[in-house]
Amino acid sequence: MIFDRNHYGLDNDTGERGSRSVTSVGVEMTTVWLVTKFDFTTGREYLWVNPSPETEPDIANADAWLPMTAAFQAAGFPYLRLRVGWTRTHALFQFDELRVATTFAEIVNPF
Repeated sequence: MIFDRNHYGLDNDTGERGSRSVTSVGVEMTTVWLVTKFDFTTGREYLWVNPSPETEPDIANADAWLPMTAAFQAAGFPYLRLRVGWTRTHALFQFDELRVATTFAEIVNPF
């Protein structure tokens, strides 16, 4: 998600305090690789902006993270939604590809 037109972030869509985590990575007019990890064991969500594809990124180096809600951790999710959170200006965003996998290696080398 893009917040305040200037940064990437995560939003667990509850509207409650602490339900968003914004990165310090500024949005630019270039192609960006966003990688998100949902760890249902620990109940945390992570986001990296342009991580190296050579090795799985370390959670200690995540650009943003959030605790999952208990309901989300217990139930998982039935769908994925790509969205831009800041809409007070006209902007064009394109999503080139979406990969869903159970390991980082499957994201980097899907075939």
